[in-house]
Amino acid sequence: RAEGHEVLLAIPLEPNDYPAEDPGPHTLLTTLPTDENIKRLQWLMSRYTGYIGITNFMGAKFETVPASLRPVLEEAKRRGLIYLDDGSVEGSVAGQIAEELELEYATVHVLLEAGSLDKALAELEAAARSRGAAIGVAKAEAATVKQIAEWAGSLEDKGLVLVPVSTALRSPRQS
Repeated sequence: RAEGHEVLLAIPLEPNDYPAEDPGPHTLLTTLPTDENIKRLQWLMSRYTGYIGITNFMGAKFETVPASLRPVLEEAKRRGLIYLDDGSVEGSVAGQIAEELELEYATVHVLLEAGSLDKALAELEAAARSRGAAIGVAKAEAATVKQIAEWAGSLEDKGLVLVPVSTALRSPRQS
């Protein structure tokens, strides 16, 4: 973290077509009682240390059901964590709930996908220039990581700088 790296814990959330598409054991589900989802969340969080927040893994259904998502975000706030919404869920209520809870959160601006990485990185640069900061997310595949590392080396010449996600996040307490 001293070198500007931060870790987020990906929490498996129910997709629309669960169980046909299964994010794995301990997935948080809209059909479970709140206390069971919190138990699963706590189990997941107990397996790792050093993370500054949580992010969704899948969750097309879970992130659209306020009664299911709110307790998860309340638990994140209680623990002093941020929430990073990967931006992939149309109709996600994460931002609305986070604002109500005054939970520090961010929404990804650009998904960096193999095959269109050059275009996505250009979009990320444009978003950073227009917004003052932008967040991109990519799968940690060898070729993608290599290309992003090369791109990162060119940012200083473009007048841009990489910052940790906690620096770029959106919060009701920040302007």
